[in-house]
Amino acid sequence: MATANEAFQWIVDSATALSIDGRGTVAQTITRENVIRTVSRGGRVWKFTVTPSPGETYADARPYLAKLDQMDRITTADINFSQTGFEVINKYLGSGTGGFTIAGISGTTCTVTAGALSGSYVARAGDWLQIGTTGSVYQVVQDPATGNGATVTLNRPIDEAVGSYTGLFGPSVNWSVLCVQRPTWTLVPAGRNMLVSWSGDFVFYEDRT
Repeated sequence: MATANEAFQWIVDSATALSIDGRGTVAQTITRENVIRTVSRGGRVWKFTVTPSPGETYADARPYLAKLDQMDRITTADINFSQTGFEVINKYLGSGTGGFTIAGISGTTCTVTAGALSGSYVARAGDWLQIGTTGSVYQVVQDPATGNGATVTLNRPIDEAVGSYTGLFGPSVNWSVLCVQRPTWTLVPAGRNMLVSWSGDFVFYEDRT
């Protein structure tokens, strides 16, 4: 049987469409004078909507389907975008090498120090950053100042306590997720093979517990 991580990753790897949503919960009101008031309710978690491939053979899919049935919507697992074809999503845009250290955590900012820096920036806007080898994942929202040890601004408040952590960028990043919407599968005859057809999309939410 496939492992929990392999089952979720199989769905992601064979996706025909993928949506990554990092928006928070926002409440808006409009007064009689047409003044709009907006309040952030927090709740910024990553949401992944994945359209699974409809062309997998049952022979290949069988071990993953068994694990997905067992996991249902109650078991967390890790996913990533390290496989070939996802380079446009996961490519590290900075110039750091030799490992990264994260420190100076404050609100939505932290300092990032690379073992060595071959260019101007230790991170760039759009980079994915995981704080700690099992920590939460964030996205850099603007280019920091040039140089090593720069302060980097992230897309949401940092979960991790003040301290020093290993930083992971790009294809090294892993999200811990829970499947909150799981389509049913159906077998469709195709000559000597049986193909797996899905009733809809998978939806995964980041687990921040």
